[in-house]
Amino acid sequence: MATISAGFAAVPSVTAAPDPSRVMQARRDAEQAQTKANELRQQADSMDRVARSSQDYATNLSNRSKQLDDTYERQLRGSSQSIGRLLNTSA
Repeated sequence: MATISAGFAAVPSVTAAPDPSRVMQARRDAEQAQTKANELRQQADSMDRVARSSQDYATNLSNRSKQLDDTYERQLRGSSQSIGRLLNTSA
């Protein structure tokens, strides 16, 4: 039994001694993947900022529109009362 295990120990194992070129390629691939992930994260953050800014702008426009609608309605109510008074006085 001792001779068998000694024979196996003498045979180089693929997992014991990886090919240096494969290790280097794996490192390059990992670095490229990390760089790409960082770029995508930055793009996503940028798009989030744009989306938030657009949402804020839309909310601001909506609020301004409501304010203008309220002002316009008050002006209409005020002018219709004036018109009504004019019509009533001329009758």
